[in-house]
Amino acid sequence: MIMGLILLDFWPITTIVSKKPAFGTQPYFGLISTVIVLSVAGVVWETGVNLSGMDTVDYLVRIPVSFVFGTFILLTLFQTAPFQKLAQPAKGCALIFGSALLALLTYELYRFASINAFAHIQAGPPAYDLDLWIATAMLSITFPLIVAYAEGFAFWPLKNDDRH
Repeated sequence: MIMGLILLDFWPITTIVSKKPAFGTQPYFGLISTVIVLSVAGVVWETGVNLSGMDTVDYLVRIPVSFVFGTFILLTLFQTAPFQKLAQPAKGCALIFGSALLALLTYELYRFASINAFAHIQAGPPAYDLDLWIATAMLSITFPLIVAYAEGFAFWPLKNDDRH
């Protein structure tokens, strides 16, 4: 939920601050942010785990962990393109949707790879082997690929300048 707030450039808090500038100072800004994050996270958790009956570990890997990686891909690799020119909150909503789509694709890619590379790997309790493999693979493979692309290719062809 924190990443969602970042994608929204802290909208609607910035709207509140524009009307009441005192709320832009600490501790008010932090408290408002915390209340919003905890409220939205509570609704998403309640929906994902309690109402739909998803397993807790499965939920954590599929939703928050995958969303963080979808966000990193959209923010770092794509530099928020093609949503850069949109105003908030439309830009943030488009980024959230794009991050969710990338999260789904990334999760399914790693799930496919793990099942094909390690046919014996099992999802769910008691060991959560597949779930843990996907979460750690996202960390150990995606981050280095992002760094290699950003530093080694200077975001080419998404960003083409003559620096490298």
